[in-house]
Parts: sequence; structure tokens; C-alpha cells
Amino acid sequence: MEKKVWKIVFEGKLFDGQKLEIVKKRLASLFNMDLAKVERLFQRGQVIIKSGIDYRTALRFQAAFQKTGAKCRIIQIEKTPSKAEEKGKTKADISSTSLSTDKVLAAFERDIDPIEVSGSYKIGLWLVNIGMLLLPLIYIALILAISYGLYYHVTENRDIIVHFGLWERLALLVLLYIAPLVFGTILVIFMIKPIFAPRPIEAKPISLNPYKEEGLFDFIHKISGIVRAPMPQRIEITCDVHASVSFDIGVISLFQEDLVLKFGLPLVVGLNAQQFAGVMAHELGRFSHLTGKRLPFIIRSINHRFSQIVYVRDLWDEELEKWSGDANFGIRAILNIARFFVWITRKIMWIFMKAGHLASCFIIRQMEFDADRFQTRVTGSKQFADTCLRLNTLNIAYEQASADLREARSNKRLVDNLPDLVLSNNNRIPPLTKVHLKRHITESKTGFFGSRPSDRDRIENALKENAKGIFRLEGPAKLLFSDFDNLSHEATKHYYRNKIGLTVTDDSMVSVQAFTKYKYELLHGHDGLEHYFLDTFSVLRPLPIQAHPEISEKPLKQRIDRLLKALQLAKKVAPKILQVLKKYEKADRKALTVMQARLSQQANLSTDTRSSQLTDKSKEAVEKALNMALSEKSAADSLLRKVEGLFATRFELAFSILGVPQISKHINDAEELKEESTTLLEAYPAFSSAIGLFDKLRQSYVLLTSLSYISLSNQGNEKLAEMIQEMKTECKGHLAALYGQLKGVAYPFDHGRADISIAEYMMKKDPEYIKEGAVLQLCESVIDKMFAFHARLLGRLAIIAKTVEEAVLPKPA
Repeated sequence: MEKKVWKIVFEGKLFDGQKLEIVKKRLASLFNMDLAKVERLFQRGQVIIKSGIDYRTALRFQAAFQKTGAKCRIIQIEKTPSKAEEKGKTKADISSTSLSTDKVLAAFERDIDPIEVSGSYKIGLWLVNIGMLLLPLIYIALILAISYGLYYHVTENRDIIVHFGLWERLALLVLLYIAPLVFGTILVIFMIKPIFAPRPIEAKPISLNPYKEEGLFDFIHKISGIVRAPMPQRIEITCDVHASVSFDIGVISLFQEDLVLKFGLPLVVGLNAQQFAGVMAHELGRFSHLTGKRLPFIIRSINHRFSQIVYVRDLWDEELEKWSGDANFGIRAILNIARFFVWITRKIMWIFMKAGHLASCFIIRQMEFDADRFQTRVTGSKQFADTCLRLNTLNIAYEQASADLREARSNKRLVDNLPDLVLSNNNRIPPLTKVHLKRHITESKTGFFGSRPSDRDRIENALKENAKGIFRLEGPAKLLFSDFDNLSHEATKHYYRNKIGLTVTDDSMVSVQAFTKYKYELLHGHDGLEHYFLDTFSVLRPLPIQAHPEISEKPLKQRIDRLLKALQLAKKVAPKILQVLKKYEKADRKALTVMQARLSQQANLSTDTRSSQLTDKSKEAVEKALNMALSEKSAADSLLRKVEGLFATRFELAFSILGVPQISKHINDAEELKEESTTLLEAYPAFSSAIGLFDKLRQSYVLLTSLSYISLSNQGNEKLAEMIQEMKTECKGHLAALYGQLKGVAYPFDHGRADISIAEYMMKKDPEYIKEGAVLQLCESVIDKMFAFHARLLGRLAIIAKTVEEAVLPKPA
């Protein structure tokens, strides 16, 4: 039986007596949108507000929408929605249709005025190209000069040591004759290497189908004609926030018209059509017949090549580093010498790179200004500054998205639409950050040898153009595509496979909304810890939270009274407990440093009295200091246990109240919170019982790290090597015990694997099968995950409990 689903449609109509401006403000508040986006809703004709929902949800949504004074219709969708449609659409995505090609092309009012290029600029362009072409020749000449020097040394300096005695001759033979020959030959080899070494192979971006994206190709073709540049032969998309145009296969395409346009989908989703047109005009303008396209390309290509050699490892460098990590000590020493010569070669290349920047910086800045003029004449001078700010915020949002993905990889729950995540982050940038960004733009200056002009100089030059622009379409740029959302999903999966090296499926990815919720829980979970525990929480200490069914049997009023008294008592004792917690943590750190000093003594090494805060380095003094630190830690521990019992009682009382109907009706999503708290409470007792093992692992890891560091300067100390081996065995034992204790406890948060345990989340496999060399790294990973998991678990419980407390607190009169 086919499932009946519905959609909400808005056609720009109002109820009688409603004022348009007031309705627009209400809609902006309802959808959390700015007025400019709401304005475009009334210009678009029919707009789908919500799709793929059941009838009851449609009625609720219609009622909320119509309270603003605007009419909307409920229309049944005859076919069963696809999986993508069932995920729903966010409020920011209330418009999902494509713009017609005729409408887009009609928005171009006329051609732009030609960009005038001075004769001095053309002469300068030729001179800089000649200089840039000389740089590789000079580098080759330097290689030949060193090679000739080696030849001269071999043939002419054979008699350099004939006037010395036998032993002096042998020493000087090595020092003055053989050494320069060996090191010079190696240097020449490594100077030649960058010329022939293959660069890392990059996966090809997704190429757009010109038949499927006919509207976009017509749009780009129109801009190419306006700026007098060749139409790109191919359009590629990525998931970053950059755009570029280049020759298809480099120098081979230099005398042809084979251009490739490449841009990131976050640019598309973050810009409106007018801003996107400006960016395209900027990039295509670099290859305009009016300003020349081949000479600037040569300059940029040579600069890029030098930069790649200096900053990006080639395939041979990667293999060299891999061999260095796997080889034994003797071979590793030889390979490290080779890596030293790679470093020297890069420093030589750095000089040539800087020379290239110095020779070309002024002309490259002028190229950028010329490209800006194309952008300004297409979209207008005033729009240029807005686009510049928008590109800056999108870059910030993209960096944040990249950081979010690195953090989320451990859960294997990656977002299914990276461009939308960038847009979501962009919309959440605090207003104060934007103020500081605007100030940075207005105060930025172009460096004397900078190859790129500052944003302030670019904006000032754009305003001098005083151009009104010839393109007037301000709708979302993504409407230029036939199916932007699906394209974003494909580009996101391509990014994971080819940039990160992850194999992902639809089931292992989550929507932007779910991903944002995950981020929200992490962020506010830490806030929840601080507010609920009044800054008296430590991830090293478990709470004695247990299930007490008898609490739920007590009268509601009695439970509420006990909860409020516990809350007041917690606030009263918090300042004193905070001091006790600081003493506990100080004693813990002191105990660890003294343990390290004791291990140094056991390995017959001198004790660092400064790092361990010891004035006496005798064995008796070390033992006395350790006993004192452990005694201070134990005393603080007994006091902390009492207040931790108080916090555990608060939790238990709050969760017993959460399920009561009289209270639940005052809490948003009470049923979901109750279900979530039940899941978390099932995991917490088992996890908290393992925190003692975690603490032992942490101590062993710190001591093992200390011993491993000391061993670097004490290679022949057999006692030290034996102690390191014992400590590794001890760490491995702690890991195995943790794995065994937690492998039957389900991971309580969202994850790519539905049946994963906490042990499997902490460790990918049973530590019994890990190699000895990976113990230290695994310990570090498990400890980091333990801290983060405990904070997230208890932080989420704290937020739920705090919600209950706020619901039962007496309301102010």
C-alpha cells in the first residue's frame, strides 16, 4: 500500500487585512531567516515549504505558518517519497526548485565595458615572464656548476695531501677529498630529484554533465562571452570554498583554448546567484583576451611549482619517510641523512621561490585587480564588498566544518552534505566575530612583497570603478543546478573516499540537522557540567549513580523537596569543594612526578629534583614524598566522595521526577529526554566502575612515556630497557582488563555501527592482538577517548537533570 504524504506550498498570498511588512517579519522570526530571504519568497511564485510529511504534521505546520498572516496550502504527494525526501528539508532549504535558463540569461542586461590594459603593463608582463623563465634555468645552471666543481675536485685535488705523514694523509683524505665528493654528489642527486620526482596522485574531481546541467553551462558560457574568455571545456566541483580556472593539461594546453573551471559547492550554497556570477567573472577574467591569458599562466605556474616543491612532499619523499619509520637503527640513520639532504634542497628551492615571488609580486597584484574589475563590472561595486566578506566567513565556516569532521570520524557518523554543513556553520558565526572580521578587512594592508593585495585595497579599487553591474538575479546560486542537493551528497561521498580515505555508505552518514545536534550536545554538555556541578567536576572521578527504584515510590512532593534541598546544599558547599578538588588534582600531579623520580632511581639514573619538586634526591626522601602525596590525595578523596554522593542523589531524584506527567507537561520533549536518560543511565554505572582501571592506565602511560623519553639519551642502559618492557606489559594488561569489562556495555550515543560497545569505541580491536610497538599510541588514544566520553556522557545527563530542576523550581512572583 502506497504511503500518503503531503507538502506545504506557499504562493505569496496573505489573509485579508494583513500588512505585508508585518507578515514578512513574522515569517523571518518563524523560519529564523533574514528579511532578504523572506523577500525572495514573495518573488518566487509557488514555493514548497515542507515536503514528505504526514497529514497531522502538515496541519500543525500549516497552523503555525498561518499565524503569521500568510496563506499556505496542503497538497497530497501521490508517489511515495524517496529516502532523501523523507529526511525532510530544513528551514533554510524552503526553496528547492531550479531557475529556468531563460530567466537566468535574461538577468544579464548587457555586455560590460572593455577592460583597458596599459602598454606599460604589457611590457612589465613580458619582462616578468622572462625573469620567471630564467629561474628554472638558473637552478639547472647551479646544478651544473656544483657538478663541475665536483669534477674539478676529483681531477685537480688528488695531490692535496702529499706533503703530510701517513696518518695525517688518511685523515685528510677522508676530510678534504672523500667527504666533499660524497656530500657534493648526494646534494646534486637530491637537487635533480624535484625535477623528475612524481607528485602525489590526487583523485580527479567530479566533472559535471553538460547535458544534465545545461542551465549552469549556459550561465558560464554567458559570463565567458561577457569577459571575452574561452568557454571552459570542463567544469569540475569540489567540497572546498575555492574557485579557479586553469589550462586542462598545463603547458601542453598553453597554445590551445582548453580551460577547466573548478569550484567548491560550499561556494555555491553560500552565495547568491549575483555573488556567484561575480566570482565566476573574476576567475574567467584572468583568461580574458583583453588582458592576456598565457603570460599570466606561465607566471602563476612557475610560482606554484616552486611552492609545491618547498611545501608538498612528492611520492619519493613519502616513501623515504615510510622507510625511515620501519627500518632498524643503522638503516634509519642513513635514511635520515637522505632526508637531511631533502631539507637542504627545499631550502635552496625556497630561495628560488622567494625570488620568483619578488620578481612577480607587483604584476600578480595587478592581475588580481584586473580580475576584480571584471567581477565589479558584472555585479556592481557595492556587491563586491559583500561578496568579499561572505567569502571570508565561508572560509571560517569551512575550517570549522573540517575540524568537526576530524572529531566526528571516531564515531563514524559523518555528515551527508558537507556544503550544507559549511552553510550551517556560516549562519552560526557570532555577530561579534563578523564585526571583528570587518574590522580586520578594513585595517588589512598589502605587504610590500605580497603576491596578493589586501581585501581593503581590493574593495577600494572596486569602489573606484563605480560600476552598477549588469547582472540582477539575487536568488540562491544553487538554483542554477538541476539537482543541487543530490550533487552535494555525491560530492561529499567523493570527498570522504578520495580526500580522507574513508569508505562511507548512506547508513554511515547523518543529516546536517542530526550532525548539528551532535555538536550542540558536545558543546552544551561541557556547559552542563560546569553549571550543574558548579565547577567541581573531574573526569577522573566517577559518580556513584545507581538505580534506586524505591525513590520513585515516594510521594512526588517529598522527592521535589529533597531535590531542592540537595540543590541548595550543593550550591552552599561548592566553593569549599572546589578548593578540595584543586588539592586532589595537585596531589595527583605530585604523586606522578615523584613516581617518575623513583623510576629514575631504580634505573640508576640521576633524579631531576626540579621537575619532581624534591630538595633531597635520596631514596628515603623520594619514598617519603610519594607517601605524603598519596596521603594528601586520599584525604581529599574522602571529602570529595561525600559531595559526589550528593550530586548522585540529585541525579537520581531528577530522573525519577522526569517521568511524572504533572512535571513532564512543563518540559519540552519530555518523553524523548526520558528515553535518552534511561539509555545513558544503563551505560553509566558499568562505565564508571571502569574509571579506576582508566586511572591506573593513565598512571602507567605517564610513567612509560617518561621512561621512553629518558631512554633516548640512555641507549645502553639494560635496566631501563627492562623497566620499559615491564611497563608496556603493565599497560597492555590494563587495556585488556578495560576491554573485557566494557565489551558487553552498549555505546549509548549515535554511531555508524548500531551494535558497537564502549570497549570497541575505545579500541578498534582486542588489545591482546596489538603489536608491542603500538601500545603507547593505543594508550594515548584510549585515555583521550575516555576523558571525552565521560565528559559527554555526564554532561548530557547533567543537561537533562538541570532541565528537570528548572521545571520544579519555584517560579518568581
